Amino acid sequence: MTQILELEKPHKTPSRVLLQMAVSVLVLLSLLDTSGAILHLKEPVFATIFLIWIYRQMIPSSRIDRERRQKLPRYIWIVALGVAVVVPFISTMIGLLTSDLHSGEAPLGVMKSFLFFSIVLVLISEEINLMSYIVKLSPALAMVTIGLVVLSLFSPELFLGVSLFIADKKNGIFWPGRNLLGLGIGEFYYGACSLMIFPFAYYFDRATQYGIRKLSSVLMCSLFSIALILSGARADILAALSIALILTMRRVRRVSGLVPALALGAVVAVLAAVTVIPNFTDMEEGSNAIKLKHISSYKREFGSRPAVLLFGEGANSAFYSEGFESWTILTEVTYLELVRVYGLPMTILFAAGLLWIGFRLFANGLFTMGLAYFAFLGIAGTNPLIVSSTGFLAIAAMYEQVVTRTDSFRQQHVAFKLWGSALPGS
Repeated sequence: MTQILELEKPHKTPSRVLLQMAVSVLVLLSLLDTSGAILHLKEPVFATIFLIWIYRQMIPSSRIDRERRQKLPRYIWIVALGVAVVVPFISTMIGLLTSDLHSGEAPLGVMKSFLFFSIVLVLISEEINLMSYIVKLSPALAMVTIGLVVLSLFSPELFLGVSLFIADKKNGIFWPGRNLLGLGIGEFYYGACSLMIFPFAYYFDRATQYGIRKLSSVLMCSLFSIALILSGARADILAALSIALILTMRRVRRVSGLVPALALGAVVAVLAAVTVIPNFTDMEEGSNAIKLKHISSYKREFGSRPAVLLFGEGANSAFYSEGFESWTILTEVTYLELVRVYGLPMTILFAAGLLWIGFRLFANGLFTMGLAYFAFLGIAGTNPLIVSSTGFLAIAAMYEQVVTRTDSFRQQHVAFKLWGSALPGS
């Protein structure tokens, strides 16, 4: 494992505490009010974080603050501003120039979502491990998901009102008729439930290790397992099962060797192939059938308008999808949607950046985090969360982990943390 640098922790000034509180509130809002349509506080809190950060950059409140305040490397500014400002600005201009009666009602919505990636400037310069905040606060999301299931069982009338309100605010999807696992409960998909894959991976990894906090990790892992299953989201459940299998095989390999680990993997793979996977990949199931029609519509769109592959149709643009049998500006076939909106060159560049983050996590020794991150990218293929403000917060958290563990950055900055160093039980 890479050598750990023992560095001085940031001085706990009032402005520093205020900044940490604002980040906590932003994460909690992103988990429970993903669309921001309930409290309308995500953007104000995000702006508050930057105002506090600018104040701290301009007026250090102590000698310690002044000593630890250093300029961010130029490449970080380029990446942050390129992703958060330049790309959405170009796409928004294209969308405005080609807008028609079918365009969406939020022409600047994409710019707002991408702008959240700029928080990496705050995270890196202030030594804030955003992923630790996500892990610490995610139990609230898990308990809300489980709470909705309990409410549906004991008070269907009240649940109907709550679920309609949440769905109307675009913070979740509730489908009582869906029965993927044979539980007869339905789907309780809260907007940010995909982010639970990160704390699930963290606590499952801890649960496979020996230590005084093993029981608490098992309990937390169980909490997220139940919440992910009750969400009814195929991609999320498969991602969690894959993580559990890989981490278990990793543990078995360390204890008993490679052959038992491979044997375990083979047995689980066979069982999944004859039980879970056929149910999840049924092409006649409603959601799968819709996605197949979306894909067919994308092919038709690219075939009839080849220029779209190069420049994209722009943000807020719409196309006719057989999946919805109407015009739409967004589908759950995320990566094809990126090609349609931003063009193939920009999509390839964006995908390369996402993959680079994942490979660097593994290269830096953050195996569990890298595993969870790639699972998140897999989930994103059938979930538009990745191009939302909440999704960009997760990407920013990963980018911060990569940057602060590079040798060049450690030589210039004091922001160096291990995955989980600020997490519960570390």
